[in-house]
Amino acid sequence: MAIVRMKPGEFTLTKEQLQSLNDNLDQMTDDDIDCSDIPELTAADWKRAVTYEQFNDLHLATD
Repeated sequence: MAIVRMKPGEFTLTKEQLQSLNDNLDQMTDDDIDCSDIPELTAADWKRAVTYEQFNDLHLATD
C-alpha cells in the first residue's frame, strides 16, 4: 500500500463529491464505524489523563 501525503489545500472535492460524501456520512450510524483496532483504555491511561484546562495550561506555559 502506498502512502500519499498532501498538504491542506492540495486536495479539493467538487461540489458533487462533497455532497455525496456528506450524504453518505449522514446515513452512517455508530455501528458502521469499525473501532476494532483501537486499544482499550487501561487504569494507567486514566491516571496519566489530563483535563482540557490542564492541557491548555501546559500548552500556554510552553509558549
